Amino acid sequence: MPRCPGQDMRYWTAKDIFDVSCPYCDNSIEFWKDEPFRLCRVCQKEVRNPRIDLGCAKWCKFGAQCLGHSADEQLAAAPVIEKLKAQLKTKTEAQPARYESAMEICRIANLLLTSEGGDPCHVKTGALLVAMLQDEEKPIAAARRMLQSTILPATEQEAVCQLLAQVLSHEKPQTLDASVVNDALILTVTDFKAEPESAGLTTAGAKMIYALQHSKKAK
Repeated sequence: MPRCPGQDMRYWTAKDIFDVSCPYCDNSIEFWKDEPFRLCRVCQKEVRNPRIDLGCAKWCKFGAQCLGHSADEQLAAAPVIEKLKAQLKTKTEAQPARYESAMEICRIANLLLTSEGGDPCHVKTGALLVAMLQDEEKPIAAARRMLQSTILPATEQEAVCQLLAQVLSHEKPQTLDASVVNDALILTVTDFKAEPESAGLTTAGAKMIYALQHSKKAK
């Protein structure tokens, strides 16, 4: 179904991405309008978004259809994500910046789920694994080993592996889930200096985020 203006990032403006001072250490934290909280990179404390705006999704009876997923689907992904986060924490114990990068990919992928749709479990799991696999000689085999330690059914594990194969091939993704993870990865590592058209993004929401950030950096 067409996405309503209340949840479509194409209707966002520069004011929908803003900076908030951390109440604990005064560090500047960038929020997107529909993020409920973020972890401060300096003091590592959870900071709530004082200007959160969920739009019509917080009251509309068609919210689940509009967003492309329900609260139940989001919760179903949680045990898998927590298990993989624990593995990532151990794997990157001496590389805290890498762990932060993984969390950033997940954050952006979660936001793109809202604007673009997709399977929450596939996208969230794929986004987390992408960060863990970039230095692996055989990334898909490594992904299968990691996924086997979770409660994710075998068919879902294979779907995530196929998603990862698309993203890690560095070619244009062929599915929506892969496109969301691919764009989340690009938005995490980019400096937003290039023109939006050359960023290699595939989803409308990611292109809008890039354009807003590019405009912000240019000021």
